[in-house]
Amino acid sequence: MKSFLVIAVLLALLAAALVFGFAGWNMDGVDVAISGHGLLALLLGGLGTLALGGGLMFLVFYSNRRGYDDAVDDRAERRGDGARSTRTPHGSWTSYDRTDQGDPPG
Repeated sequence: MKSFLVIAVLLALLAAALVFGFAGWNMDGVDVAISGHGLLALLLGGLGTLALGGGLMFLVFYSNRRGYDDAVDDRAERRGDGARSTRTPHGSWTSYDRTDQGDPPG
């Protein structure tokens, strides 16, 4: 029942967007004509935008699943003895002593 309700609401929003888009396009009785090149540009722009959004979402999920985001969360763990541990982008840990200099070699 929940799935049906969600699908019905989404279809209603799509129908409302189409109706208001059509009404806005034909406002004031102006006959708007768009050439074939304009329609092609509109179609390619929309498809390119969807492809870019989908590609970026793929990279977000890929990065999360491979563990690249974990390195940012756990970049520096400080211990009381002056040592510091860092996590590399691939998930392994590196420890070094910070007593003689302020920062690790970079």
